[in-house]
Order: sequence, then C-alpha cells, then structure tokens
Amino acid sequence: MDQKNQSRRQKSTVRAAANQPRAPRQAPAGGSYQPNPRRARDEEARRRQAKGLMRRRRRRMKLFTMLIGLVLAVTGLVLAVTVLFKVTGYRVENPTGAVLSSVNEAGEPMETADLGPYTEQQIIDALAVSVGDNIFGFSAEERELLISRSLPELDTVKVRRSLPGTVVVQATPATAAYTVAYGAQWAVLSESCKVMRIEASRPAGLVELQGIEASMADPGVRIQLAAAPDPAATSDATVSDTTPDEALELLLAELETNGLLDGLTAVQLGDLNEFSFTYEDRLKVLLGTSNNLDYKIRLTARVVLAADGLSATDRGTLDVSHMNDGGTINPVFSPGSIE
Repeated sequence: MDQKNQSRRQKSTVRAAANQPRAPRQAPAGGSYQPNPRRARDEEARRRQAKGLMRRRRRRMKLFTMLIGLVLAVTGLVLAVTVLFKVTGYRVENPTGAVLSSVNEAGEPMETADLGPYTEQQIIDALAVSVGDNIFGFSAEERELLISRSLPELDTVKVRRSLPGTVVVQATPATAAYTVAYGAQWAVLSESCKVMRIEASRPAGLVELQGIEASMADPGVRIQLAAAPDPAATSDATVSDTTPDEALELLLAELETNGLLDGLTAVQLGDLNEFSFTYEDRLKVLLGTSNNLDYKIRLTARVVLAADGLSATDRGTLDVSHMNDGGTINPVFSPGSIE
C-alpha cells in the first residue's frame, strides 16, 4: 500500500511540474540573450507578405467597385438617351432667334422669321427627323447639308437640339448676288457663293464672275470654279499660287471690310496674275496677283471713297498692281472707257 501511495505522489509531482509556467530562458553566462536571426527574418517576411496580400485585396476591391459604378453609369446614360430623349417637336427660326409666330407665349409681339421662298413645313420635311425618333440618333451636320441641298435658296442652315425633345432649325434665306457661266448655262450664287439655282440665260443685275467657268455647280453647295489658265503662259514674272476660289473669297472679304462690296459689278478671274474688279460699272481696278491684297484694297478704298479722291462721276482704270522697291504702291488712274 505504501508503495502505491508513493507512486501516486510521484505522478502528482510530475504532473504539477508539467503544468508550471516555463521559466524565461536564461541568458548564457557572460552575455545577454540573443534571438534567432533566421527566425526573426522569417517572421518579418511573413508580416510583409500578409500586408501585401491585404493591399492587393483592397486594390482589387476598389477597382471592382469602380468598374461596377462605371457599368451602371453607362447603362443609365444609354437608357436615358434611347428611352427618355425622344423628339417631341420642332422650332424653325432665324439665327437672331426670330420665329414664325408673331407673338410669344405671353402674347407679346415677336420678330417674325424670314424663310425666303420656303415654309416651316418644307424645312421640317427636309430635316427628315420624325416625332418619336431619338433626339441623339442623327448627325446635326448631316441634316444641315441635307436641308441645304433640298432647299438651295437658304443661305445658312444650323440644326441644334433643345432638350428634352425639341429640334431647332436656324435658317437664313439666300440673296442672289453673283453669277458665273456653267457650260451653256449660268449659275446664280448667294452672297456666300452658294449655288441657288441654274438658269438658261445670264441673269441681269448680278455681279458677273468673268473670264472663268464653274467646274461644279450643285444647288445648295458652294460654287467650285475651274482652274485658271497656266500662269507660265503669261508674260508676268510673278506667279500666283492662289486658286480662283481662294482669290474670289479673299477679294470679297476685303471689299466688304473696306466698304466697296456694294459697288461691285464684275470680277475678272481669267488670269490670277492680272485679276481685277469693276466698281459701279465706271472704274476698273487692276490688282495684279492676290499678294498683299489687303493693302491693295485699302488703297483702292482710299482713292475711290475719300473726299479728296476720285469723284463719283470719274470713269477709267485704277492700277494698284505694282509695288515699288520701298514696299509701297503708287496708284495710277487713267481716265476713259473701261471696255
């Protein structure tokens, strides 16, 4: 019995010793305790790996959230454009904002739009956009060209959208201003040189573009002039690299700027090294090439319009084509017939 009790006491003592907390590791004699460097490096690597994994997870979650938001936004936009924005009506007006009605919604008088020979319904029909169509389902530029070709006696056409559902057409009627030969026919041009119509005989009262023909004259489109004769065939040493269309555009712009456009009666474009224009059927102005054209037209306006210049009854030829070595032009007026 004593042996059994002794054995039990020994086992209890062993168990008690096993349950006791482990004493701190004692530093070896003669120095402090040093941790295991390899174990420290492994633990640091595991911590860095765990942090990197968390960062990558947060980044993926952020990108996924952004992608979902983008998809929802695009879906909402597509639904709004295709379902909500439908054409519900039209408004035809001049660029100034004048519309067809003589009074506004408040009963106040309004400026009435001028549509030339066309009606509002003709312009809407030429637009070719139906009520119920998607208001973003067509190109405004393409509709402008379509209206211009269908209704060539409109000088300017602008199509825009007024949300949520109104299509606005701004139109300016054309005024016949110029004419040019087109084969055996004559093209009638607006003030912006768009072709309004083709006539069998030369129309009276319009500025004639002389010495040249149209290479293309599609109604509703800007005129295209044929190429001028080869400059090498002329005796002038100065060669103009300006096309007839460019020369005409430059000339008309400068004449308008300097107050001479209203008196223009003809433009000679047959030779761009010696092109000219006629003013009030009494003065022929020789310009030479289009080089320094702004200076030449300013000088012409000074001679023709100034109080100390030519009188309103003078007839003859005004030459502003030759520039001297000092970079100035001395205008030369030769009275007489301009034929």
